Amino acid sequence: MASSALTGKKCLVTGGSGFVGSHLCLALLKLGADVTIVDRRFPENPYPLANKAHQRLNVLIHDVSDLEYMKRLVNALKPDFVFHLAAQPLSVPSNLKPYETKVDNIDTTYSVLEAIRTKSPAALIFSSTACYYGLQHESPLNEESSPNVGEFMYTATKIAADFAVRHYASIYNLKMTCCRFVNLYGEGDVNASRIVPQTVAYLLQGKRPELLRDDGQTVLDFMHVSDAVRALIRSAEDIDVAKGKAVNFGTGKPITVIDLVRMISRIYTDEYIEPLVLGSPREPTLRKYLSVERAQKLLKWKAEISLETGLKRTIEWYRQNPSVLLGENLPKTSVPI
Repeated sequence: MASSALTGKKCLVTGGSGFVGSHLCLALLKLGADVTIVDRRFPENPYPLANKAHQRLNVLIHDVSDLEYMKRLVNALKPDFVFHLAAQPLSVPSNLKPYETKVDNIDTTYSVLEAIRTKSPAALIFSSTACYYGLQHESPLNEESSPNVGEFMYTATKIAADFAVRHYASIYNLKMTCCRFVNLYGEGDVNASRIVPQTVAYLLQGKRPELLRDDGQTVLDFMHVSDAVRALIRSAEDIDVAKGKAVNFGTGKPITVIDLVRMISRIYTDEYIEPLVLGSPREPTLRKYLSVERAQKLLKWKAEISLETGLKRTIEWYRQNPSVLLGENLPKTSVPI
């Protein structure tokens, strides 16, 4: 077992049964932390918390936006660290259900903040996002770049939560930090609306991947979930230097969306497959990725998993678990490979 400042510490993870949360919980267990999850639901076999791993977890099923419950929980548990990941993480549904997204992303955050402020001053590591910066066309963006209006209400809710965490840290002198992540992918992501699982879903059906939102010339950064977990853990271990700050995390190696889809297709099929472009070009072309200089200097952190390696691992997991992408959200197309 690796030695860490988290070894033997009490860690509360909100949203711990989700994509990133489940990876984080497994990593914390490997470090010897005492891990409690609070989430609205807990799948029977969440990836990767299978078999004996989640028998070592204290799992609580409750809505994190319930302030009085969170106060009681924090008061009773007295965690050393709180990793706040509970959120509605999807952009498109946020426009369909803006109020519900506000509850899931803002109310949950204030509930956690107030519980810590009033009951037990744990260190808080908040999972924020590059969406904080909204629509931007000049990159790389550093932490001092201003937030901007985005395409989805998700952006507004994450901006509000990010600001709240840093204000609580400043006003109440609490150990809190915001981790702003670029686009994450990896084993266990079963949301077929995101570009990596969506592309694999097409390929699982033997069909040609489609680009629906634009012409694929958008430039973004894609990071494997294991690097995000390392970022969360490093932020906790060095919370004294990260306190009150937002820190960007990414690979620093952006790629066009169309080239990403081409890479996934090549890895999956060993052949070159040109995606079908159905979306319209953006004017101007969107280029959004983050400067990771602060993470490197402040936390001695940098991404370790190359895009090629991460995609190979992820695609192999989907090959072994094809049913996770064979639901009603599976992309539908009439174009065979």
